[in-house]
This record gives sequence, structure tokens and C-alpha cells, in this order.
Amino acid sequence: KHNFLRTSGPSHMGNFDLFDDQYWEAAYHNYAIFARIAKETGMKGINFDLEDYGNRAIWKYRPACGQSWPQAYDLARQRGRRFMEVIGAEFPDIHIFVFFWLDLIRGAEEDNPQLFANLEGFTSGLLVGFINGIYDALPPGAKIIDGMEASGYGAKNIDSLYRLRARREINFRRLVAPENQKKLREQTSLAVATYLDSYINEKPPYCFREAMQEENMTALEFFRRNFRLGVEFSDEYV
Repeated sequence: KHNFLRTSGPSHMGNFDLFDDQYWEAAYHNYAIFARIAKETGMKGINFDLEDYGNRAIWKYRPACGQSWPQAYDLARQRGRRFMEVIGAEFPDIHIFVFFWLDLIRGAEEDNPQLFANLEGFTSGLLVGFINGIYDALPPGAKIIDGMEASGYGAKNIDSLYRLRARREINFRRLVAPENQKKLREQTSLAVATYLDSYINEKPPYCFREAMQEENMTALEFFRRNFRLGVEFSDEYV
């Protein structure tokens, strides 16, 4: 029904730099073009893959950067705000489909009441600033579609999906600035991820063999049941 232009965040080419103005001007320029292409070709929007494929902790705050944590966080938020501004100028009603979103904040404990305050030490702490900047500039007609990839990949029954929903309601709300809470509620939708490998893998981390045996279901039956539940729990896309 809808097409999305596939793009990948600056994660695995070895050149990501939060403090490099020239680098970011190039990124803004490129994403303005992507948004224009998506609009002119009748796409619903872009897919923006934020995963750090190089495992280099690109959004981790490092004191060696020469900036304090608040300064680095504010800059990340400025980057996100400008990123969304240039995209929105080209395509105000754009849908940005992200496989990962706030669930990329590694190290965040679900029962930690001071989640936001402790971001300085999290592997992806600065990403929260970038995402809040995106929300700062998100136009009224635009939408974020969140795949919650890791949680979706491991969803093996209805309880897993209730936990996935609870993470969004509890943790994500703590990570978004008060002025952006309305956009989190009204302009962010859930698209539960499904990983076919989980149904055939013989070893963890994504392996449903034990769960299939416990429920006495074949891989096809288990997949059919879980995919149906994923559709039911999703807002619009899966």
C-alpha cells in the first residue's frame, strides 16, 4: 500500500562526528534530497535506519570530546532539530519509519525512576538529544513509525507484546522532553517487528525452539499466531 525510501543513518562508514559542522551540513543536504525524492515519487516517506552496525557507540558521550555533558546533549538536540527542519521543508507530511527509536538507549533499566538523569553514562545517551530535536521540529502532519526492533524480534507470545507496549508507555515517556510528550503520544505509532530467523534458528539470541516445544506448536503455527498478535498490537504497519 505504501512505499518508503530506504536510508541508513551515519553509523558504519567510520566518519560519524557529532561536532563536525561540515559533516552535518552534508547530512542535512542529503536528507533534504531524500525527502524531496520520496514526495515527488508518491512515497509515504523514508525509512531511517539508526542502528549502529559498526558497534562503535557513536551516540555515547565521551568527556574527551572537550564539551560538558549538557553541551554535548544540547548539540545533539540541535542536530536533530535541524535534521527534521530540512526534511519537513521538503515533505511536511512525511512518515519516518524507524526500525529502532528510543529502544536503542542501551543500559536503560526499566525500573529506573531517574532514567533521563542518568543518560550521560548510557551507550546511546546522546541519541536521546537527537530524537528530542526531531520531535522539536516535527511538523503537525508528520509521523514517526517505531519498529521497536529488538523487542519485536524477541516477542514470542501475547505477554511479550504487553511488555513491549509497557516499555513504550513507561520508559519512552521518561526520555522525551515535556514539551514533546504530545508528539510522542499523537505522532508516534508502533509497528511491531517480526524476525523470521527466530523461528528457524537453533541457538540464541533469537531462537524460539524451546517456546515452540512448550506450546506444542510447529514453526509455522507459532509464526502464524505471533504474526497475528503483532498485527493486532501494531497501530498501522508491521
